[in-house]
Amino acid sequence: GFATTVRVRAEHVPGPLPLEISVRQGGETTRTQVTLMPEGGTFVLDTPRRPGRVQLNADQRLLAVVRGP
Repeated sequence: GFATTVRVRAEHVPGPLPLEISVRQGGETTRTQVTLMPEGGTFVLDTPRRPGRVQLNADQRLLAVVRGP
């Protein structure tokens, strides 16, 4: 399997917030709910295959800028 590390830097976050991380692999999307703390966080998601796409809050309830490979 694969381990995908998602590092989130938070700005102006008043307290813990729910954050959904979506990982797309082939035709499947796996969604994981985590808690984002005001200082940010690092989350490791194990997947059976190499992820094709990673999204944060795909429903756009929380503004996120994605950077990285």
